[in-house]
Amino acid sequence: MKNKIIVMTLALGFISVSSIAATSSGWWRTVSVQASASTPADHNEVCARAESSLRAQYSDVTEVRLRPSFDMYSGTLYCNAIGQTQQ
Repeated sequence: MKNKIIVMTLALGFISVSSIAATSSGWWRTVSVQASASTPADHNEVCARAESSLRAQYSDVTEVRLRPSFDMYSGTLYCNAIGQTQQ
């Protein structure tokens, strides 16, 4: 029983070290694209344009997060599309 616990602990330790090595070696990297439009504009359209541009540049991009924002002084609507890629 103790041998099984030791083997499982070693296996989990190896998996953890492997995933840390994969992350630190840069196999996955975060990429982003920003789209903007002056008002009046629809944030859904601006974010769709940002996501489309990101997916066009990186074919293997993972789930895309969208972050709309608005600059009230210039009247500009922004949207950042953020994902991860191995390219």
